[in-house]
Amino acid sequence: TNRRGSAGATIDPGVATGVRMVPGGSRWFSGANETVADPTALIKVGHLDGVDTVWAPIHHTPTVPGGSQYPGSTNIQCFSYLFSDMGRAADVKFTWGASGAVTVTDVSHNTPVIFKPTVQASYGFLNTDANGNGVIDWADFNFISNVSPTLPGLGFCGHTDDPAKRIALESTAKLNPISTAGPGTGGPFPANGQGFGLYVNGERYIFKVSALPASGQVWTLRTYTGLLRAPTNSLTNDPAGYTFWANLPPFEPRQPMVTGVRFNAQSTAASELVGAPDISKVHTVPDPYFVRSAFEIGPANKKLYFVNLPPQAIVRIFTLNGTLVRVLEHNDPQGGTQLAWDLRNRNNQFVASGVYFFVVESADGQKKIGRFTVIQFAR
Repeated sequence: TNRRGSAGATIDPGVATGVRMVPGGSRWFSGANETVADPTALIKVGHLDGVDTVWAPIHHTPTVPGGSQYPGSTNIQCFSYLFSDMGRAADVKFTWGASGAVTVTDVSHNTPVIFKPTVQASYGFLNTDANGNGVIDWADFNFISNVSPTLPGLGFCGHTDDPAKRIALESTAKLNPISTAGPGTGGPFPANGQGFGLYVNGERYIFKVSALPASGQVWTLRTYTGLLRAPTNSLTNDPAGYTFWANLPPFEPRQPMVTGVRFNAQSTAASELVGAPDISKVHTVPDPYFVRSAFEIGPANKKLYFVNLPPQAIVRIFTLNGTLVRVLEHNDPQGGTQLAWDLRNRNNQFVASGVYFFVVESADGQKKIGRFTVIQFAR
């Protein structure tokens, strides 16, 4: 087959149901928009000004038309099996600062992409030759501390977890010898320049550069979620004719793993409780209501609260001898459960210290009797 991994467009033949594979299409570009024709044909992942090579470990895909696949394709694909859910559909801008520092922003969702030392919905630079072969290569990503323990569980990844070799991603890029080729995890990985590795949102990249990007330079990574359908039942290396389906049941695109994203919902109907309210839990806060001095709380701020109320209720307050002190009505269509009392009676006077009873009656006729204590300061 001719497939793209987590960093490229999936081009699979339309067999049976017409589609078989899901995400793809990731590419890098400089400027306001991409300008390279067919930016993800074969193993390409776009083009950046001043960068010799933008490389991604894409499995089971020829490097040139009619060519062979990477010998390590079986091992290369393991990372994506486990961590592709960290991906998102977005334009992500990398704005370079001094000495390899970078600010990463998801401009599609207007939120920052944060640095994390492990594989998450985040970014981090791979600067460590974890397998000790003298270069930064795709296999080094397998040694990230939350990746290495998981790969052996798949059974065919050719990776053995060694806690002593686990590594962490870093927040800045550093130049190292790199390899953008090679077979399985056993090597060799021939060095073919210098550059750095980058993990971002479920995807891996290696950049071949002679120097770190200048301060102020901007790179953009464009990623997609959707389906690509081949024009015929046979695969071709020609991207023409492939159809992108952004939303095709039953393969609905998942919600993006984006830090800080909020989803707002609106309703034309008011919220309501499901089931009968339980007024047995109604009580007052605080109890006892206690004020030590006239300076501790102003008269306008005195509040005693009835809590755990149903949306509609009547609260009657009585003295110990049964005198009605106050009647309070609670009617909150939003389902609020709290009602404040200003400690004033029906004559708008503050009540005296003492023990009081309350009776709560809900709209469906349930009743709850309780009591509370008020201790006022000396007058």
